[in-house]
Amino acid sequence: MASASPMSADVDELPWLDDDAPSAEPPQAPWRLLVVDDEPSVLEVTQMVLGQHRCAGRPLALTLAQSAAEARDILAQDPDYALALVDVVMETENAGLDLVDHIRHDLHLDALRIIVRTGQPGLMNKQTVLSRWGVDDFWLKTEQNATTLRQSICAALKPPEASATPCTA
Repeated sequence: MASASPMSADVDELPWLDDDAPSAEPPQAPWRLLVVDDEPSVLEVTQMVLGQHRCAGRPLALTLAQSAAEARDILAQDPDYALALVDVVMETENAGLDLVDHIRHDLHLDALRIIVRTGQPGLMNKQTVLSRWGVDDFWLKTEQNATTLRQSICAALKPPEASATPCTA
């Protein structure tokens, strides 16, 4: 993460975003997220930023993988994830995109939401990645901070009926 993008920014209010607001309803099952990145510091910061966060009233449960190969093994054993946050450049220049291809075409996990991010500006075109790989979002790590990460994840997980749900902080 670049120092110009502090991960401590406040979350902007969104109609379907629920930031740790107390609820009278019983606890809901967490959204399961697979976070794939070969940089331990990125995994650590991501876990710190998302660890206590909630989307649509549900907590996030993170599973961390330090390579595309490790993510493949995790998904082969348990494909029941709501979202994968995938780095592009890991073992190879396109390891993350190869993982996305594996998720979509080999595992047929079409319902799995995928957000791709990269620390290599200029390597990938956002529109190409979004259309060709059918991912839900694409970010340069230098442009992403705590706010944009949380918003992107909650937007990808947003249930259709949540568009009218007010945001609570």
